[in-house]
This record gives sequence, C-alpha cells and structure tokens, in this order.
Amino acid sequence: MSNRQSADVCVVGGGYSGTMVCANLVRLGYSGTIVLIERGRRPARGVAYDPPSERLLLNVPAANMGAWADDPSEFHRWLIGRGREVAPGTFVSRAWYGEYLEQKLREAVDASRERLSVVHGEAVEYSNDDGSHRVVLDDGREVVSPRLVLALGNLRPGPLPGVRVPGGAGWWHADPWSAEAHAPCRNGERVLVIGTGLTMVDVCVSLTSVGARPKITVLSRNGLLPCVHATPGFKAVSATPPEAGWPLRRIVRHIRREARRVMREGGDWRAAIDCVRPWTRAIWSGLSAKDRERFVRLVRTPWDVHRHRVPAEVVARLVELQQRKSLRIVAGRVRRVENAGAAARVAWLERGTQREESAEFDRIINCTGARTSIDASPLLGAMAAAGVIRSEEIGLGVQTDAWARAVGRDGNVSEGVWVVGPLRRGTLWESTAVPDLREQALDAAREVLGDSGVSGARAPETWCAQ
Repeated sequence: MSNRQSADVCVVGGGYSGTMVCANLVRLGYSGTIVLIERGRRPARGVAYDPPSERLLLNVPAANMGAWADDPSEFHRWLIGRGREVAPGTFVSRAWYGEYLEQKLREAVDASRERLSVVHGEAVEYSNDDGSHRVVLDDGREVVSPRLVLALGNLRPGPLPGVRVPGGAGWWHADPWSAEAHAPCRNGERVLVIGTGLTMVDVCVSLTSVGARPKITVLSRNGLLPCVHATPGFKAVSATPPEAGWPLRRIVRHIRREARRVMREGGDWRAAIDCVRPWTRAIWSGLSAKDRERFVRLVRTPWDVHRHRVPAEVVARLVELQQRKSLRIVAGRVRRVENAGAAARVAWLERGTQREESAEFDRIINCTGARTSIDASPLLGAMAAAGVIRSEEIGLGVQTDAWARAVGRDGNVSEGVWVVGPLRRGTLWESTAVPDLREQALDAAREVLGDSGVSGARAPETWCAQ
C-alpha cells in the first residue's frame, strides 16, 4: 500500500463484524473496492476468537454460530466437514471459530477479484475532506473513502474509577487479552483479577490451563459469577416476554414473575430470560432515557449474570479451582493500588461490612469490562471532534439511527458513516453476540449497497456455502 489509498468503502475493525460486513458486500455483488483495516496480527479473529488457550470455549452452541444471517448452522457443518464430530449443542473452542472466520475472509478476498484488500494498522486520526472520509493509521498511511463503516468491536477496559495505578508497573495489565496478562504463571503466583464477568472466566481458565497452580483472587463490587447454561432434564415450559413500552420497573417484575412460574411448572428459569431476546431492540427503544440510565446503574449487573452464561464444563473448572484453594471470590471495591517492590499492594473495602482488607499481588489483570465510550478510541475521539459522530445519550457507544447510520454532533445523520457491533449498544442493547451481529453485518452491507446506487443483489456465490 502506498502512503495514500482510495477505496469505495473503508471498514475499520477486522474482527467478526468488520469481516462479515466485507463478506456480505462481496456476496451481495458489490462491485466497488473495499479496504478492511485491522490492527491485530490475525484479521477476522479479533480479540474474541484469537484466544491464548484452546481451552477457552464459545458461549453459544455450535449450531447457532454460523456467520451468515441466513444460515445459522453453517459453522456446525463446517466443523463436521473437518472431522470435528461434535453435537449441535456443544460449546467448542473459540480458536476453532477463529479458523472458520479466517476462511470466510479468505473466501471473500478471493471472490472479490482483488476488490477487497486487508490493511494492517491502527486507525488513529480522522478528517472529512470534501465529503470523503480520511482515516490515518498509526504509521502515517491514509485511506480515503466516501463510505466508512465503524466495526471496532469491544475496546479494552478503562481505568479503575477513583483509583490511581502507578505508571510503568510491570504487574499491572490494563488489557486483559494481552500476551503479558496471559503469560504462564508460576506455582503460587499471586494474581488479582478485577471483575467477575465473562472475561474473568476466560482469564482464570487460561492461567490454569497448563497445570500451573497460581493463587487467584477475583474481586468485584458484587462478587457475582456468570450463571451456567441449562443442562438436560428440565420440562419444556415457555415464558411470555414483556411488552415494548412498559416502564423498567414493570419489565423487571414481569421477568421475575415469569421465571418463578416456569420453575413452579418444572421448567428452567432461563426461559424467562431467553424469551426476551427476539424483542430486546423494541423493548430497549421503548424505555425512556431515565429508565435506560436506571437499568445500567441498577439492573445491568444481575441481568448480565443471568443473560451471559457459560458452559457447564467451565463452571466445573472454576469450582475445581475453588476447591483446590487456587481461586477466591471477593465482593468489594478497590480503594488503593500501590507499589510494593516487584509486587503491588491492593486495599479494598469489603462489601457489606465496609471493612478494609489488603494483600500483595504479583500480577493484576483488569477485567472490569469492555468500553464502548467514544473516549476509548483515538479514531472515535477524532471523529467526535470533527462532529461526524456523537456519544449515545448515556454513554453506551456511538449514537445511530435504526439503519446503523451514525448521528453527528448536530443531531443529523452523517453522510456515508455506518456503525456495526458493540458500539451500537446504546441503540440496540444486545450488540455483542454472533446471533445479533450477523444480522447487523448483513443490514449494514445492504445499506452501503443502497448508498452506492446498487438496487438489487445477485444470488449468493457458491463460495459462501463452502
């Protein structure tokens, strides 16, 4: 690539969302040039599907992880075709899914006849030049395009609220997916993981996957772990979802009531959570801004614990670590982090008693959750400064309209800018799992086609079903 490259479409972010926007464009017959910008070493995999350990599993069964919106079971067939005989409901390795997505990208590049290219680098600057979007990479190269798709995925966690971490400390790992954070542990190494969500689960499994026995302390404000996926044996009892337009308080009461009813009838409480999925967008959009803020502040944690579940074998691993005294779960809030020679001394307030405790750790990993705020990315910050995008009203990513078009500072839709993935959480709420993202990727591709003046789409190429 020369220092400046032009394209008809520029997609920033080469994880699942960006890869599948490009693949859908090619599949739908887009005849223009496409540049996919990816900062990671392995395009298509992103953070989620380039795991440090093959023991890290998907949180969705294989039968529902197909990359195409019209073929949810394709991934399962892909596994069978490669000699990986697994049942449809199996939770398989994330690394396998990364292989699958890499193939999707290779097929798209081949089918595009050199119209789709991948550029390695991090997008850090932006300007709007006479209606064209100019994206500058960290090495000075530029991509200029009239159409820009933001598919940045989950951005790394932010700093600990109200806590200053000494700069340059070797024990502090702000990025929970870095190679340094997942470096093999010594037996007895003292590790503090801050946060008890899905990333924490992956970190604990990864650090103990090669037989090492570190001493892991997991600390979060609530101390709640993700629930386990359902196991066979429950009676099939359906639940009724809440209605769009209801206030938050009524929605919460309804879901709790439905969960209790389902359990009384011999069913699984998860039905009361899962029945909401098809209606999440309508329910979320029907909430007032005040109720959305209240949900994030008061309901989000218990909702995430019950909604974002993990496979039974992963829970069994955590229980095993606890029984071996290798894992301790603590509910509390970090108060201070200080240097203690080669280690760190951390003080926290215990939940409930507010008693201060402290301990020394050789490694601290920040698993407080991915950010979607505009200040989490230099590119997003530059676009906000240019007035092309603006934050969603309660800070959950980039504000978009119903067609994934970015809304600018003036409240109007920005010409030629679309958003896909977790950055749309403020608009859609459910915007992280493949079953949601594959619909978004297809919708965004169709919008780009429409913007390009392509009125129809040809039948899918044969390469799409390989």
